[in-house]
Amino acid sequence: MKMEYFRLCQHKKMNNSFSVGGLDTQVYVANPTEEQFQKLPKSMVTYFDYMNDYEVADYLATPTPMLSEGLRKVFAMYEPQMQFKSIQCYTDNEKDIYKMSPAFYVYYTERTACLHKDSVIAPNGSVSQLVLDRNRMNGGDIIVIDGIPEKITIVSLAVVESIMRRKMFGIDFQEVEIR
Repeated sequence: MKMEYFRLCQHKKMNNSFSVGGLDTQVYVANPTEEQFQKLPKSMVTYFDYMNDYEVADYLATPTPMLSEGLRKVFAMYEPQMQFKSIQCYTDNEKDIYKMSPAFYVYYTERTACLHKDSVIAPNGSVSQLVLDRNRMNGGDIIVIDGIPEKITIVSLAVVESIMRRKMFGIDFQEVEIR
């Protein structure tokens, strides 16, 4: 049986995408090690300028990959050992505080060294052609790839279907080549 896997991405065609601001990018790095993740506060509050037309995605790619509460529940269902740190976002305008106050979660799970030798890594460390090694993937439903600076999260078809059934917003899936 062929296993299908997909790269989890924030949808690029959102018109006015909400982003979490006020995070120290020296602390909230793109792909934290376990030690860096453990140093993050268990929960944090940040503020933003509210706009009526913000589109809030369930997956945010920057400044560090983050999950909405709904997506966090899906990830925890498939990977019970996954760890999460919360970021609660509030508008800095008191009259708008109840209009939108999303919570997001930075996540950590043990990384998997599953890059295939045919993957193409650019000089800056970004992956320009992603190929995974079937023999090193360990059959997980949610995989964070080891050996690269960016945090690439791979999800199985079962996880994709769970996300789609919940009608989550602003998420894109790119099929991944496996050899």
